[in-house]
Amino acid sequence: MAKIVSFSLEENDLKKLTEIEKKYRNRSEALRAGIEHVFLEERSLEPTTDYSEAIIIVVHNHHAEPDISRLKHDFSNEIKTQVHNTLGKKCVEVFIT
Repeated sequence: MAKIVSFSLEENDLKKLTEIEKKYRNRSEALRAGIEHVFLEERSLEPTTDYSEAIIIVVHNHHAEPDISRLKHDFSNEIKTQVHNTLGKKCVEVFIT
């Protein structure tokens, strides 16, 4: 059985809730969906003990090279190897983590 809960919201947050509520049957359903969303988001941020690997492919314009280079350095502990190549007028980066 659902419990009745009372709480206060700032005017701006209430306006946001009213907008979100339009996508649901009622305000309670909108709040339940929001709580579930936050719960799942928080759970996905918890550290995992599982081992995983990934291959990330990035296609970008040459002018984005400084940003890509910064990412390579920021995540150098996670990236096992990286390959750079060209694809016509674009650059292709393949990262293996």
